[in-house]
Amino acid sequence: LALNSEGGGGVLDENAQMQRAKEALLKQQLKHSLKALPAPKNEYEINFAGALPEGKVEEKEDTAHYEEDAEDAARRIAREQKAREDADKRRQSQVIQRALPRPLQVNTAYGKGGEVPAKGKGALEVEAARLVQQELVAMLQADALTHKLPGVDAPAGAKALPVVGDSFMDQARSLIAQELKSLHQIAPPNVAKVTDAVAAVHSSLTYVPASRQYLPKASLSPEQIISSLKYEHEVGMAHASREAKKVGKLEAKVAKFTAGYQKRSEVLVKEGEQLLEKVQEQNVALATYQLLLQYELDAIPKRLDALTSLVDAEKKREGELQARYQALMSARQAKSNAPAPKVM
Repeated sequence: LALNSEGGGGVLDENAQMQRAKEALLKQQLKHSLKALPAPKNEYEINFAGALPEGKVEEKEDTAHYEEDAEDAARRIAREQKAREDADKRRQSQVIQRALPRPLQVNTAYGKGGEVPAKGKGALEVEAARLVQQELVAMLQADALTHKLPGVDAPAGAKALPVVGDSFMDQARSLIAQELKSLHQIAPPNVAKVTDAVAAVHSSLTYVPASRQYLPKASLSPEQIISSLKYEHEVGMAHASREAKKVGKLEAKVAKFTAGYQKRSEVLVKEGEQLLEKVQEQNVALATYQLLLQYELDAIPKRLDALTSLVDAEKKREGELQARYQALMSARQAKSNAPAPKVM
């Protein structure tokens, strides 16, 4: 895996603190890029060159007697300025053209020797790799000088690269395209072997921040073990802090979108609780009335018997009273029909 092939130093000079700073810078760059987006323009340009018949050459405009006004001059100057900007942009590195992330600090010792040559590489290949590394450092420093990152000072000793002609750039692009074409023809690495190699590295080697190298675990001193564990803890804490900030921002964003729903949910929950209380009260009332109904159903036969006996007693008493009344009326009638006594 060529872990220590560069003498423990890569082109990026990073640690846990710089990693956090780079993450903050990336966010700042994204905000600046979003703010720098141009406003939409509804401008159209009609090109009649493709509409001309084949073999017919468009007549050149007679500009000898053409007087350029201020608007035409402004358009011509804008076209020339845009052409120069496009030409300058084509000469920039792909990192600047695509606004890719860049390191805050470049390891200037990268590519200056001291590397352990990989197995199977000759002196020529090592020298070629060293020159490529030095060119990479020079490009990064030049980009940091000409296109400064927000809040970052230009590196000391950085120099702007000389302007390369378009013909040389085209030659370089063609060579890179040929190299990429040849690389595409190479069979990809075996995933299983790479996985086994990574597993072996994690099981037998550990990263030591002081030497910036992966060393066997058995050869480490107690101080190196402590520094390695501390470094892993710092990296883990940095990642955890970054994820916690992301989660906090997502929670705040979700809270903004769902604030109305949450408020409505609270109102519905309160109304539901009130409805449940009313249902419970109605259930208690229903159980009470059902119990009263059962009591009434049990008491109805007894009440009917009591009323029936009372009615019978009243009927008997009424009969006796009617018979006595009839006897008295008969006695009265008999007295009224009897002859009056004679007076002597």
